[in-house]
Amino acid sequence: MEQLQSLSKAPTSTNISIDIVHSSKSITSPWYWISAALIEILILLANGVLAALIIKSSRLHYSANWFILSLAVSDLFFGVVVIPSSMMCRVWLSCNNAVLWVLSDLVVYVSIANVCVMSLDRLAAVEFPMRYQIMVVPRVKLWIILSWVVPAIVSVVPFGWMFVKSGAAVLQINKIFRAVQLLVFELVPCLIMIVVHGRIFAIRRKHCRQISLQLFHLNAASTDSIHGKRRERANYRAKKFLGVTATLVSFFVSCWFFSAVLTSCDHFEICEVSQDAQLATSLLVYLNPAVNAFICLFMKADIRKELWKLF
Repeated sequence: MEQLQSLSKAPTSTNISIDIVHSSKSITSPWYWISAALIEILILLANGVLAALIIKSSRLHYSANWFILSLAVSDLFFGVVVIPSSMMCRVWLSCNNAVLWVLSDLVVYVSIANVCVMSLDRLAAVEFPMRYQIMVVPRVKLWIILSWVVPAIVSVVPFGWMFVKSGAAVLQINKIFRAVQLLVFELVPCLIMIVVHGRIFAIRRKHCRQISLQLFHLNAASTDSIHGKRRERANYRAKKFLGVTATLVSFFVSCWFFSAVLTSCDHFEICEVSQDAQLATSLLVYLNPAVNAFICLFMKADIRKELWKLF
């Protein structure tokens, strides 16, 4: 137990947003706890409704929505584990910080992995529309399982030295592991999201132009307004898709990039990060699972249609 306590005094989570709520520092800001409680309600409500809709409606049972369901379940675990544990351990219970850090890292990185896998699925659907059914659909379960298993395995690695007598070597191993984890599960996902959705944006814009050009040539000798309306609808659908993509990517990258920068700054002792900045960043990270669900509920046409049937 002494080894666990000594190790838990050092920054154990790779994410400073998790460090701050499980650290020994006193969080007395009422705005933080009120905001965290409201975000917790949003996470559970939005992701609960999203998961229930996909499970209940047979119309939503296809590959793209299975990825969304996996993301919703992982975000539900985020809401059940991370925020409540931070509240209970700061207010009512005496908890082991090292174990809580590992558990929090697990659910956070499962959520991030699901977002990345879902993004790669969308890229495959756009990049290889004719081969998508053969390439991806049969492997949906495999990719979903990997998005859960790989982060889970990586997150529990610290247990390998958590029960070893604490010393300079153990602390150095822990620091190196956290640096690698920060790179793989925060900085690289941000890069993946930007590259993948940038490629999707370019492909969809190219498709939109091709459709418009084909309809223009078909209607070159005609004044019929039907083709003009078709072009407008095609452009509208493409722009709407790009709007959903831009919203998802912008918010994800904003949440995790700032968190990664502050974590790197603190982890490598480049600069000192104020508690207010840490708290604000943690709330932004907490908000991401709720926003993911709201984007899918209100901006994805088939899910939105099923949602309106409830009212």
